[in-house]
Amino acid sequence: MRENRFALLQLAVFICVTTMRIAVFGLLFLSFLQFAEGADERLISLYGSKGAYDVVAHPEKIIGYTLRFEASPIVTPKRDALLDDLEGRDEYFISTSPLRLQEDEITRIASLLAAPGSFTWSEEPKECFPEYNIRLVFEREGQQVVVELCFGCDILRVLRSGDEERVADFDLASSQLLSLCRKLFPKDRVLKEIEAVRKNRSRAQALEKR
Repeated sequence: MRENRFALLQLAVFICVTTMRIAVFGLLFLSFLQFAEGADERLISLYGSKGAYDVVAHPEKIIGYTLRFEASPIVTPKRDALLDDLEGRDEYFISTSPLRLQEDEITRIASLLAAPGSFTWSEEPKECFPEYNIRLVFEREGQQVVVELCFGCDILRVLRSGDEERVADFDLASSQLLSLCRKLFPKDRVLKEIEAVRKNRSRAQALEKR
């Protein structure tokens, strides 16, 4: 009887240890998958480095602005002085005061711009000349990464001090990002017009399917 109890005890200990090992392995595997997704080489290349990617993926602060192209009839005398050491920044004007995003807004935007699935990763450039509507300045531990969004072309560009400009197509996250930016800047005329065009296009496509 004692031998049977001892054997059962050994079996119970073995099951517990095995279960714990499986659980630990599962957690480690999930962590590895999360790290692998977060460290996607395409995203690191887009943002310029792993450190810059981390700034976008886990920002301490995001400041938002609306932009106007210099050729636009709607311009303000307020020049874009932000990161004036970046090349090619003279053609845009900031048309609104800086907007510091709230925590939930930071989380949603960062999760979209740090996800590989938000981009199409096409090697062929679009036949579209972007005019960037939104500037988002990501800040973390003294580092700064600027991301600008063109909703007319669904093209994003990344600007960093002392680094070359990088672009990507964010078609797969465009609807969500536009919705977020419309809430951030509800009075912006350009964003409102782009949203209206997309809604009309969706209605027309729905009617065609009938």
